[in-house]
Amino acid sequence: MDHRTFLRAPLDAEGSNEPIVQHMAEITSPHVAMMARLSLESELAEHADPRDLTEARQLADNMRWATKRAKDKRLDLRLHELIAVASGNPLLAELHRIMNAVRISAVRSRREVRQDGLAPDFHSF
Repeated sequence: MDHRTFLRAPLDAEGSNEPIVQHMAEITSPHVAMMARLSLESELAEHADPRDLTEARQLADNMRWATKRAKDKRLDLRLHELIAVASGNPLLAELHRIMNAVRISAVRSRREVRQDGLAPDFHSF
């Protein structure tokens, strides 16, 4: 079995009806969620093989040159999914998926949105 096949579709944090995501987003700040992601992803990335590393570098390069925010967000999502799947551990990949939904929900619920749709302090986290 290819280790890239077990990650489910990302949770839609805004519309997630998973009680654990809703609960965790309510008790988590964006900073705490980001620190959790950094901790988990550094552990997951240690298990990446050369093919994963090559793809991660390509995604990072493409993100630097992305001219549209939507494209950059898709590339960013793919990079973080790649890190999760590269672990080869389906449980850790699923925890990453849930944690990412919590992180997105925590960020969205706490930011002030301007008319152009961006928060004044927006960053991609």
